[in-house]
Amino acid sequence: MNSASTSVDSSLLLWFLAALVYWLAAHVALGSLRNLPHETGTPGKARQLLVAGAALGCALCTGFVLTLASLGLRLMLGFRFDMGLGLFVGAVVCGTAVAAWAGLLRGRLNRLGSGLALAALALAVQVGWLAAAGFRPGVPWSGKYIAAAGVVMAAGCVIALHLAFSESAQQGRLRMRWRLAASLLLALSWLVGQEVMLAGAALNSQVGSVYQKQLTAPLLSLLAGTLVPLALLVAAFDQSQRSRQRRHLGRRRAAAQKLASHATSMSPDGADAAKAKADLAAPSAPPRPAGTAAVPESGSRRLRKY
Repeated sequence: MNSASTSVDSSLLLWFLAALVYWLAAHVALGSLRNLPHETGTPGKARQLLVAGAALGCALCTGFVLTLASLGLRLMLGFRFDMGLGLFVGAVVCGTAVAAWAGLLRGRLNRLGSGLALAALALAVQVGWLAAAGFRPGVPWSGKYIAAAGVVMAAGCVIALHLAFSESAQQGRLRMRWRLAASLLLALSWLVGQEVMLAGAALNSQVGSVYQKQLTAPLLSLLAGTLVPLALLVAAFDQSQRSRQRRHLGRRRAAAQKLASHATSMSPDGADAAKAKADLAAPSAPPRPAGTAAVPESGSRRLRKY
């Protein structure tokens, strides 16, 4: 009874760790894409795209592996070494390409396309890890479950990208809430999609894993489940610090401009310039005819010729 309770607790911890990895990756990736307009040079933009692509690729692989390990299957789960390494590298490369599409090309059509591409990448990663496990007697691939998982992730990714790049998420006092909603929705779409995928995989009927002695699930979960969240936390902290520095510099520049405009208005040169502008703006008297002069007399005006 105690061992069963411990196993359930361990499974829940692994599942929640997978959910945390998904959310951290979504937060970091969307934050990097929002920081692209603030980068002036090509190296800075490339660094932001690489951070977003690495966050997406590593999190999709790590989150799904942690989820598989949390199922508590009655078999020793392992993965083919070259396929596992290829999935990590391929996910990072494809994630960088999707991040470039979403970050550099703006507009509704590009958000729709990049969201669909991100959902397709997540679905391909999940199918790839199931294939890399080499389950026996084999995963009964169900077209209905795969299509349902794709629809769920596509809808979530498209809406999340729309929220992340909306006007409300860029400006206003509630922009942090909009950004948080976008990252949560993106992570939730990956979670729900993978659960739909696993519901149709019938993993409880599997009796073994062909590659159980190559890249074992406990070892991969320990390494990826430790390194990837730590790297994502460091990236999130770095983004927060950079954002604070930008806000601080913006306030300093605004204060300096206000002080400069105030000093200009109070200086003698500024006063002379304001007086000259006022003189130019004041209406001038109409010209008098030549040889005449205006002489006031008993409240009336008469012209006297010389």
